[in-house]
Amino acid sequence: TLKIDLEDGHATAQKTSAAPDIEIADRHWAAIVLGDLPATQAANLNLIKVHRPAAVPLLDAFAAGPVPFCNEYF
Repeated sequence: TLKIDLEDGHATAQKTSAAPDIEIADRHWAAIVLGDLPATQAANLNLIKVHRPAAVPLLDAFAAGPVPFCNEYF
């Protein structure tokens, strides 16, 4: 479980023991964070488990704007 703070265009993450607002499988997390899948769409398709609906639009920030360019291969 991790906590993500978004502020001034930056995101920071840290470990937490708090109850999750959203539960996301690793394969869906990658698609959301890389901007390929908006979190709202993932929620509508039941790909993520939402415990606090207000948290979903915050993750949509990853899909806003152009998809990031990356030279890293996975």
